[in-house]
Amino acid sequence: CVVLSGHGTNAAALAGLRLGDHVMLTQSLGSSIADAAMTVVSGGPLLVENGRVNVRTAEEQMAPDIARGRAPRTAIGLKQDGTLLMLVVDGRSSASAGMTLAELAQYFVKLGAVSAVNYDGGGSSEMVINGKIVNKPSDGRERLVSIGLGLFIK
Repeated sequence: CVVLSGHGTNAAALAGLRLGDHVMLTQSLGSSIADAAMTVVSGGPLLVENGRVNVRTAEEQMAPDIARGRAPRTAIGLKQDGTLLMLVVDGRSSASAGMTLAELAQYFVKLGAVSAVNYDGGGSSEMVINGKIVNKPSDGRERLVSIGLGLFIK
């Protein structure tokens, strides 16, 4: 079951539909490459582009609680040789103040990243290796999340 809802100018597009009408929906991510991908994850903002710091909080309209200040962070980057960099930064504690997005981007460049993107942070920032939490989540314990990013050896 799908509920179609149109508001403002979009309401007119649905005005002619009646209960029981058959409709076909097409969804696009705005890129044929992304549309063809088996898995697509989102994050933001972009941190590093072409090996240079490019924090795009304004362009991506990031909320102020994400865009400003130091916080626990989770991010992923890619080196030129294909090496994947996964980074979790602790914060909001006496042991760690966290990082700003600019500091996070600079650190990725220092690690050799040619591209990097920020993911969810705060209490969701947790890294588990071989079943063991290896950082200190700011909530003081694991937080339930509906989705996570995992890397597994075949």
